[in-house]
Amino acid sequence: MRRFGTLFCAFSVFQLIGGPLVALQAVAWVRMAIAYSQTEGIGAGIKKTFDGEHPCPICKAIAKKTSTQQNETANLSLAKIYLQCPKSRTRLFPPAEYWLQSAPDIVRAGTVVKPLLQPPRIG
Repeated sequence: MRRFGTLFCAFSVFQLIGGPLVALQAVAWVRMAIAYSQTEGIGAGIKKTFDGEHPCPICKAIAKKTSTQQNETANLSLAKIYLQCPKSRTRLFPPAEYWLQSAPDIVRAGTVVKPLLQPPRIG
């Protein structure tokens, strides 16, 4: 059961950060590199894959999906509700009588009171 929970959490995080689109983009790049390398050589194929001027249909679909997700996120941020608490002044009134208005004589005299238990000594 614990492994299932861990696997489920990992899959959820993968889904939330856009993992499926990243994986699909990686597959598209590999396919493009293979296709371009067969006709023009490895160096030119890799350069043509990553220059951005020769996108494949999968890359175009991923770009479209990414732009629609960004637009949805922008619209979501505009729809946020900001809750604010109104400012109010709080006045504190001290009590009229307090049971400890004056310190005892022993404290005022500066007398040192030894603790009941002595702290442990090291060494």
